[in-house]
Amino acid sequence: MTPRTALLVTAVTLAAAAGCAGRGEDVPRVVVTTDILGDVTRNVVGGQAEVTVLMRPGSDPHSFGVSAQDAALIEDADLIVHNGLGLEEGVLRHVEAARRAGVPALAVGEGVEPIRFTADGSDPARRRVHAIDLTSGKVVRTTSLPQPPNELTGTEG
Repeated sequence: MTPRTALLVTAVTLAAAAGCAGRGEDVPRVVVTTDILGDVTRNVVGGQAEVTVLMRPGSDPHSFGVSAQDAALIEDADLIVHNGLGLEEGVLRHVEAARRAGVPALAVGEGVEPIRFTADGSDPARRRVHAIDLTSGKVVRTTSLPQPPNELTGTEG
């Protein structure tokens, strides 16, 4: 199990223990911001929690707006799972308000080191290609491209 998976499982378990004790409900409610994180969360928690995803597939997280119904789901969640890298501008203030009110929130992006990109491809990290073992989540091989890829043609140089 990867550290991120372990963190998510722990957060859901804690939310189940703490959040549902007063309500008398059987299953904790997890609200997830994006469909990709929703898929991951559903696969991690299985049937141990009710997972609600705010954004539909194909939604733009940068311009997504929270409805009154979405805001109520966020406020009433036992756990909120969100990106955490500032990419969900329309949701962030609601997540922060719920967090201040005591709702646990898991910012998944805080557990990774983001790759920074530049318009000209000058970032050396951008020229590295990683092969990852999907069962362990570990990088098994890293190779560097000789020059940054050309954005228009997809070719090198």
